This record gives sequence, structure tokens and C-alpha cells, in this order.
Amino acid sequence: MSTIKVLSSPYNFVPLHEEVYVPEWWKEASHDVPFEDGLNAEIHYTLRARSPLLVGGPRTPLNGKQPQQVHPFQLGNGQQSYAIPGSSLKGMLRAVLEIAAFGRMRFVDDRALSVRDLTNKARSFYGELMSAQIGHKKYKPRVRSGWLELDETGAARITPCQYARVDHDDLASFSGDEIWREFPRKPDSRFKYEKWAESGCELELWFQPEAEEEHAHSGGKTLVYRKARSLGDGPIWGTLVFTGQPAKRERGKPGKKHMEFVFYEDPAEPLESFPVEEHVWREFLQVHDSSPEWEYWRRERYVPVFYLGSESAADSFGLAQMYRLPYEFSIGETIDHSNSDHRLPPGTEHEYDLADLLFGAAGDGELDSLRGRVSVETAVLVGDASTQLQSPTVLSSPKPGFYPAYVQQNSHDNSRLNGGTYQTYKTLKGSRAPRIRGFKRYPARPGSMVRVQDPPEKSKPDVQVVLEPLAEGVQFSGRILCHNLKPEELGALLWVMTWGGRKELNHSLGMGKPFGFGQVALNIDHSASKLWPNDPDKEEQTLDEPRFEELITLFESLMEKNRPRSNSTTTDVSHWEQTPQLTNLLAMACPGAATEYQETTGARLEYMGTPKAYQDVKGGKNQAALVLPNYAEATPEALANLSKIETGYGHPWIDEMVPTLSKSNNAPEEAVLRGRVLAQAWAELDEGAEKQEIHQAIKNYWNRAGVFDMPGGAVKKAKAIYGW
Repeated sequence: MSTIKVLSSPYNFVPLHEEVYVPEWWKEASHDVPFEDGLNAEIHYTLRARSPLLVGGPRTPLNGKQPQQVHPFQLGNGQQSYAIPGSSLKGMLRAVLEIAAFGRMRFVDDRALSVRDLTNKARSFYGELMSAQIGHKKYKPRVRSGWLELDETGAARITPCQYARVDHDDLASFSGDEIWREFPRKPDSRFKYEKWAESGCELELWFQPEAEEEHAHSGGKTLVYRKARSLGDGPIWGTLVFTGQPAKRERGKPGKKHMEFVFYEDPAEPLESFPVEEHVWREFLQVHDSSPEWEYWRRERYVPVFYLGSESAADSFGLAQMYRLPYEFSIGETIDHSNSDHRLPPGTEHEYDLADLLFGAAGDGELDSLRGRVSVETAVLVGDASTQLQSPTVLSSPKPGFYPAYVQQNSHDNSRLNGGTYQTYKTLKGSRAPRIRGFKRYPARPGSMVRVQDPPEKSKPDVQVVLEPLAEGVQFSGRILCHNLKPEELGALLWVMTWGGRKELNHSLGMGKPFGFGQVALNIDHSASKLWPNDPDKEEQTLDEPRFEELITLFESLMEKNRPRSNSTTTDVSHWEQTPQLTNLLAMACPGAATEYQETTGARLEYMGTPKAYQDVKGGKNQAALVLPNYAEATPEALANLSKIETGYGHPWIDEMVPTLSKSNNAPEEAVLRGRVLAQAWAELDEGAEKQEIHQAIKNYWNRAGVFDMPGGAVKKAKAIYGW
């Protein structure tokens, strides 16, 4: 049997930053009180689809026999023209800014997660809790049994009872129905209850519970339990309890589930009911809310359950002996382990991050909501467009319980688990509190990798979907209106729109991202885009390329000053663009990086084909335990080509002049760059385009290095010469 050597997935993660950046001007951001240096802007742009694009619109209703079709969004203007809602574009831009500006990871479905994992790597956080190892390959269940009911106040209670196990072969002999000897598929408990009723048998019956004994099972294991004998002809009255069948059972083949349960009360030791604590009841509902078993039982007065705890309290419970065990931490709590500031609500008490200031925020209190100062209008189609109907596929929902990908792991060779135990949503002895992997992103990829994935084998039409995206190359024109933005804020918006001027990078928009759909690029129309300073003495400006570069540099300088310096997940780096957040964000926006990622890791940007594959990656016989590779670590060549970090000072004249002046004036190069002597040398140059280029390069350096904020006469004199 072949082994899985790498964890493949269409998604990856940008690591979560441990420092949340809040701009110092957050209190002053307003529609009503203008910033002294504030700008208003009208930005015109063209959006071009670099892969099939589907911003979801109308859907063809399901009929049970055919998959649902999803059509592109259209305006209801009588002409039914294709368009992109401003809300979709705003969400796309905001998602990038939250990462690039070290904002809060707030928009998370914070829910309790659970685990049912029988692999060896999960023994420490699942198997050991559910069963005790009492010898070599010898196990005894820790779970107890009982009847769940809601009392007259609506509170949950459990009445403990005993249980014995009953073999399927004995059920077949008692009922006369041979289906119990062989299940051609994996039925849930409802199917079993229906089959038992069809045989004309009652769930309540007399039987004989044997004493607890050791029973040999497949794989050389020995299990200790009490077995039910003499069905219909014993001294004890009990109730049959059926649970789901995790794998089909074939006659004569060992290794598959072949037993059910009989719940009964020991007449010599009747047990009292006890209340279920509110948090335990809430966790049970969250774990089982969508399960077919709970749907079957939820309206019954008494529900058979298995639980961990004592005869007078339950720590957790479920509907099967090996039930899904709630984790210790929710998704949100694993975010808190990086920095609890991430989940603080926006407002006057907890402040606003940069994404809040630009796009707005909904706070808890009446005065905490903040109106955005960036308005993204609906983008309209340019020219004609055609659609491309795809073959049926399945859009998988997020599965944060898959801890090899969603939880930070210690990795070896950026692909294998380093150590014997995975980090999960539970604290393990000797391990730090688990942390969420970060912001989930779908990496851009070249056209040769863009395609829908075939649906899983035997998937039904009601879980499949047919996408009808617009063809690659379609274009839309749009406009973004900005009111009272500081120059750094406008620079942040422009950086996000264009990836800091990196024309080869793509945004992700709409549906089908796991297949490479929705890769788009924004191109700003500089001649049509305008700026209006708040200062009445300053005239309207065109957002030409020099001004565009200047504003972006202001944002980059802001982030250079406020980047995380060093913590448990961020090594000490000398540039904002070298942080794990930016390297992963940029790498996943680069189509060429996808090729390098697949070549260096062996992983593919697609879902693994079967549930078994997801189990196999966790390790086993002749199989290493795997983790999802870090995207940036696997794509160093692509990142090197994307870097905008300058090795010099931004212009050959400056690179040559600064060392010369440093030597002749016996002064450090940094002093020359911010001082009078370089300014005088620049002033002596002949007027022309090159002099202006040098002037802009020096200004860009001053912005990056924070020279404008430095005190001292040398800076003041240089400013006067440069005209600043």
C-alpha cells in the first residue's frame, strides 16, 4: 500500500501576528472633522479576471436529481448586465489590509470543536480519554452510560445505568433478519432502528449480562467489557441501543464494528439522576446539532447517551461509545493564545485597527460603530463577456477540526511533524497552549492549474454544484471614493489594490477559489483618478504615478515603524516585507509561486481525494505524520523576485554620492542622507528629469527612515534646500 508523503490542500495560511497595530490617530478618524493633511480621492480602476470569475448570483433550484447551478451576479437594470457588488470588492480589499497592517483577526466563526480520532497520533488527546490501557494491547472503556432527559424546567439531566455489548450475529439470530451479519454500506443509527422495527421486534427485551471479561479483537487487541447473552430469555430487562456504522461490514471479515449495546439498570444498585452543567449541554448541542442521530432522538423524552465523568457528574457526553469529544478550546480561544486583542470588539474602549478606520466597524455599544471613509461602488462590465459552464464538483466547507493544517505544529523539513504528538485544540502536558494557524488564503496559480476538481466518489447530486463563471479576461470598471483620509491611509488603500505596484500579483474574488477561480488584478487609471486636499490652499491633484508611489511609500514607511520586532512566531527581521505575514501573503498572491510550492513540497493545490487520505496523513504503519507546509518557506525563489526592498538608496547617483561625502566629511552615511551636504550636492545638479528622480528617491528614503520626524538643525537645513 502506497504512503502519503505530503499533505495536499488548495488553501494555506498566513501566520497570525502577535502584535495588533492601532494607528495613533484612531480617535480623530471622522467624517465630520477633517484632518489637516487629509485627502479626498476618486480612484478609477479596471479589474481584469486572470482566471474564470464567478461572483455568485442566482442559483438554479435543486430538484434532487441534478446539482445546483450557480450563475454570475447581474444587475437588475432590465438589461441583466454582469457586475461585481461593491461589498464583494470591499471584503476582498479589507481581507488583505487586515493582514498587511497587522489588524485584528475578528471575523471568525467562534464555535466549539470536537474530535473522534482513532489514529495512534491522537492517542494522547482522544484514545487515552476514552479507554484505559491496562496491558499490552489491552483496553477497557472509560465511558459510562445513561439516559438523557429534560426535566420540567427544561434543564438536562442524566440517569446513569449499566450497559452490555451484543453481537450482530446474536441480533440476526434473535430477529431473523440476516442484514445484521453484513452491512453493504455505512448506515447511521436511524437505519438500524428502522430495520429492527421492520423485523417486528421490540427494543426492550430480557437478556443475561455476563461478567466483565477479556475479549480478543482484530489487530491483536484485547478489549474488556460485559457481553449480553440469552436475548429474550434472561433475568434482566434492558433496552437495545444502536449506534452508527463507521465502515461497512462484510461477512467473515474481521476489523469492522460488529456489536451494539443493551442499556439496563442493576436492581441491586439503582443510580440517581444528576443535572448536566450548562456548558456541557451547550457543547453537546454544538457538536451534534447537525448529526442525523440527534435529529432522530431530539424529540424523544429519553435519549441513550455515553458520557465521561462519574456516577454523579458528566464532563462530556455523546450518542456513541466512541463519541465526538469536545475540545478544551474553541477556535476563538486558540486565537487568544496568540493575542487576545484580536477578538476585542472595535470601539472607544478597545480602539480601531487600520482596516476599521478605512472600511468601518460595527461595535457593541451605541457609540462604538464607526462609519467607513472608503466607499467601493459596484464595478460594471466593460465590453462583452461569455460564461463557461463547468462539470459538477463539490465545494468543501472549512474543517478547522483538521488540526494538521489549522493548528500551529512543530514541523520537520516543512512537511513532517517534529515530535510524537500533534498540537490540537487541547493543552497537552509539556506543550504550550495551541494556536490557530492564521488567516486562511487560497494561493494564486497559473492557468495550467486552474480547473474544478472531480466530486468525491459516490457523492450525491444534492451535495454537488455546477459553477458557471465568466471567462478569463473579462474586465470591469469601478470607482472608489475616499473621504478625509490621511496620506498614509490612502497609501494603504493603493498598496492593497495594487500589491504595492506588483503587477504580477493577484487578488482572490468570488466562488471557486479552491480551483483557482477568481484571480483578478486591479489597474488604476492614473489620469482619471483625482485627489482633493482638505487644505483649501492646495489645489486638486491628479493621482499620477509619482504621487501614487509617494503615497504607497508613506504607508510602507508607517508599517516599517510599526512592524512586529520579535516574538514566538516572528523572528527578528529588518523589514516589514520580511515578516512571516507579508512573505506568506505576497507568495500566495503570486501565480508563479504555486509552481515552486508544488515542486519543492510535492503537495498539490487541491483537496485530497478520500476521507482515508485525511486519516493517513496523521501517521501510522510506514507512514510519517504530516503537517501543512508553510507557503513562504517553500517558495523562496518566487519571493526573491517579488521583493521591493532596495539594496541601495533608490538611485545610482545617491548610491555613489553618499559614500563619497561620508568619507570626505568623516560622517556616517546615515548623517549624510539626512543632512545639508547631500542636499547641497543635489541642488548643484542641472535642472531636468534626473534631478527630480533623485529628489523623489531621497524623499522616499526620508519617509522610510522616519527622517521627517527627526529633530535637529541638519534635518531642518536640508528640508529648506529640498523645498520641504
